[in-house]
Amino acid sequence: MIVVPAWAWKATLDAFDEAGGSLAPVAYLDGVVGGRHPVEGGVVTTVTFPRAPGGVRGNVTPADTTLAELHLDPYELVRLVQVHTQLPTETEPPQADAAHVFLPELGAVAIVLPGYGLTWPGLGDADVHVREPQGWRALDRDEARDYVCVVPSRIDLRDAHRLLYL
Repeated sequence: MIVVPAWAWKATLDAFDEAGGSLAPVAYLDGVVGGRHPVEGGVVTTVTFPRAPGGVRGNVTPADTTLAELHLDPYELVRLVQVHTQLPTETEPPQADAAHVFLPELGAVAIVLPGYGLTWPGLGDADVHVREPQGWRALDRDEARDYVCVVPSRIDLRDAHRLLYL
């Protein structure tokens, strides 16, 4: 399972909101692995926004990809997930998008948000895809929960006793 802190999910959605739907933005969720390989899961520590003038379809070039990977080795991080967006009613990854996904190896995870991410979607609103030998497969909601989850970044229980009296 890939664990995404709520702050990282919010940072991703904030950046997509800033793009204002003018293109299909893309973000990479990088972090530490839970096993020997990224496909075994991990914990997100860093959100990377590559230079992508035309969104995921529009040319995240090899040079842009290399630049977006420079921090991985020095901090012993790996690329865990790609998040990108589609038109308001699309969440299926078209073949054009699949060709630009950062991790072509089996088990790679891609999250596709509808509506350019402008509606502040949660994972339940997104389609989660996994790379299999035949190509990308959309996971059903139960399967998606086994692959990736967003967890709270802060839990403050200092005043929790007050909740009993509200």
